[in-house]
Amino acid sequence: MKEAMVANVQEFGRRFTWPRIVAGRAEDFFRDIERRYGTKIPVRRGDTGLYWEDGAASTAAELAAFRSAQLAARASEIPALWDDRIEPHDDDAVQRRRDRADARAAMWRDLLLFGEHTWGADESVAAPTSRQTVAQWEYKRRFLESGAAAARDLLSDGLLRLGRASQPGRGRLVFNAGTWERTDVARVAGGAGKRLSSEGRELASVDLENGDALVLFREVPPLGYLALSEADGEPRPPTADGDALDAKAGGFTVQLDPATGAIRSLTGPDGKERVKTSAWSGLNQLVYARGGEHSAMWTSGNRDELKNPPQLELTQTKFVRCRRERLPGIGVRLVVERALDGFPSITSIVTLYDELPWVDIENRITKTATLVKEALYVAFPFAFTKPTVDVEVPLGRMTVDRDQQPGSCRDWYCHAHWVWLQEGSDGILWSGPDSPLFTLNDLFRGAWRHSIVPDGTLFAYAMNNYWHTNYAASQGGTVTFRFRISLLAPGDAAEPVRRGWAASDPLYVSPSYSNQTPGPLISKDRALFYADKNVMIAGAKPADDGEGVIVKLLDIGGQARAVGVWPAAYPFKLARRTTLVEQNGDPITVGSDGRASVDVAAWGIAGVRLFTPAEAS
Repeated sequence: MKEAMVANVQEFGRRFTWPRIVAGRAEDFFRDIERRYGTKIPVRRGDTGLYWEDGAASTAAELAAFRSAQLAARASEIPALWDDRIEPHDDDAVQRRRDRADARAAMWRDLLLFGEHTWGADESVAAPTSRQTVAQWEYKRRFLESGAAAARDLLSDGLLRLGRASQPGRGRLVFNAGTWERTDVARVAGGAGKRLSSEGRELASVDLENGDALVLFREVPPLGYLALSEADGEPRPPTADGDALDAKAGGFTVQLDPATGAIRSLTGPDGKERVKTSAWSGLNQLVYARGGEHSAMWTSGNRDELKNPPQLELTQTKFVRCRRERLPGIGVRLVVERALDGFPSITSIVTLYDELPWVDIENRITKTATLVKEALYVAFPFAFTKPTVDVEVPLGRMTVDRDQQPGSCRDWYCHAHWVWLQEGSDGILWSGPDSPLFTLNDLFRGAWRHSIVPDGTLFAYAMNNYWHTNYAASQGGTVTFRFRISLLAPGDAAEPVRRGWAASDPLYVSPSYSNQTPGPLISKDRALFYADKNVMIAGAKPADDGEGVIVKLLDIGGQARAVGVWPAAYPFKLARRTTLVEQNGDPITVGSDGRASVDVAAWGIAGVRLFTPAEAS
């Protein structure tokens, strides 16, 4: 607690007899409340829903950028765990570290201020072009632009510092900020016409139309990197395979609907159909809803209008043309051109992989702005009857309806990184990195459900302008919505977390660099070692006070236990518990093998400080 705040409280107590203010931390306050009133306080458990959050989709492009920037910001903190090994020991070393710490703090401040509360002026819908509306939104958006730029720059700088401390020659570094080893594809900026290799083995790559490359990276260590060699090569574009409506790779087969361009059939290695016949023609069908003014959809501030059923005009995409392209060494993709009123351009890309057990979908959209009430959905009618639907929420998960309180919002939901539909021995994992909102069974029509029985149909709730205040009245321009679908049967509670985070948090690739001499780092390394597959490293960063690093561990298996953490690239001699805001707790014994054993509650999160005292360094 800041000394100035304590001094103010003391001065207040000297001058006034009432109210009596006691200085303390948040946990002190709640412990006192529990001590005095614990037996009288009613207990409510369960998810309360998201009645406010749908307004975030009024600026869908910025929402997608915000989600991406948060993940990049988290990743940008991890390379600092190598600082002791690669930081030049000169007079400016301390200042450089302090400058990077200040930049990270400013980055998180900007991202926090963009994400908080509402995103615009109170008259943003009544007067969408007023000075106040325009100025407030520009001010708000600058936090995102600044925070995202800082995350990008800090991450790029961190990866370059690692790469330049590795093997000699020209190269790039691929970094995995995730908790588990990964084999995945990633875009390499400016990678067209380049060849990347690891330990003498060339990586499969395909040049993309914008000068980037799509590369398949194998076995990238968790919280770690691979240092790669780079060389020039001949162009390697996708191989044209003519017009087509179907594609096969890695045991998956997709067929498109010739009328709409949606995926009318999806089968996996077991041959079972995963698409349900419905009014939506298939997976990844874009549905545009216009109307809903002055209705039960709460599109104005007049409560009397809630009795009016919404009048919605629904249109769906139409198929224009499709070409199939082979991605040598990686897989195959369908590039689909589609048409929809109000959208000058829609291109959908469906990618299947030779080795990766999922299907990736990317919708590149150009939209015309309008003040008419509207929403854009992407339909996914999966072949279930009454599935259980689990949703990742911040630092946890909840089951739709079962885990929701009375009065909780069931008209839309928000997923952090994954939605898991399960029925019998079957399951499908769905992730929408750019569009967190989704609805179940139907579009949003102002039903304000008291309960819901999922039927297997999920809609990404990608865009809307339904709010009558604070949020944007219209949106236009270009935006991309990505989705990943994989088959995941019930059983392993941790697997949806592994796959969902991988779908959202990419492998990060450094710019190209060239080293004249070998550096102190090996070509493949990780910051810390841990063997527990059912724990997630929610964060790993230098401590704010400069003493060691803070690691946050989240149980994703549902079992209380002690989780072991060992030194790897980051060495440590001592450990102690911390809160999530880095307040020190009890010491943790570090074993003779270097293991710090951290107690983690079932589905709980624990913080630990790992450090080496200055006198022992």
